[in-house]
Amino acid sequence: MATDTSIPADDSAAWQAEPTYTTACELAYKALLEHVPNFQHGAKKPDVLEVGCGSGVLASMLAPHTHTLVGLDTSASAVAAFNAKVQQQGAQHMEAVAFDWENPNFEAAPQTQVKLMERVDGTVREGPVRSDVILRNPLTSRWPNLLEWFQISYFGLNPGGRVAAVCLEHQGPETALFYPPSQRKGNLMCGYKADEVSTTLRDAGFADVSVRRAFSVTKTVDAAEAGGRTSLEFSFALVQGSKPPR
Repeated sequence: MATDTSIPADDSAAWQAEPTYTTACELAYKALLEHVPNFQHGAKKPDVLEVGCGSGVLASMLAPHTHTLVGLDTSASAVAAFNAKVQQQGAQHMEAVAFDWENPNFEAAPQTQVKLMERVDGTVREGPVRSDVILRNPLTSRWPNLLEWFQISYFGLNPGGRVAAVCLEHQGPETALFYPPSQRKGNLMCGYKADEVSTTLRDAGFADVSVRRAFSVTKTVDAAEAGGRTSLEFSFALVQGSKPPR
């Protein structure tokens, strides 16, 4: 099992309160609506699992476009904030659950999805339940082993389902400066290379793999860490792959 890359609760909350985080979520939302077929006009509203949901900034934007949405996060405080926001908004089709790296429970998210589907549809669900879309939010989630993450996602999707991740692109050592110092653990902050992500998706069994530049965000940085510059531009790519139909 992958090692813990979670962030202390106070640091996570402070990061998600930053304007850069909100802006990146807004741009990620626009990219998802534009390029992910499940979120486009006329499509059947999908059952979604968002890994690294944080306090629910992106989930709240996606709420009108989903049948159900289960958030997953290692931060208990983020999960509590997500669910408080959901209750305040009256979004009965959304809920977040905590994920413990040391003692992972892979049944918690599907069980929550069943509960939400029964609440929304008013019918009892039978048999295994999987998601139509699994989102990976790298703004709050960094899974050390990307192949492992995609393999788990593949298993958790319905046939024809889709995985989508908005990935911070590798731009050299300065890529880590997108995140606050407290969140730069190991080499996980260095971003991803498009060709490596594409290969990993295919190795995990996904088809129709695509990687496209989605958006860029300019962030104020410490001049002492950035060679005298006070701001840097960071690029994000939208990565997608579909699970072949049976």
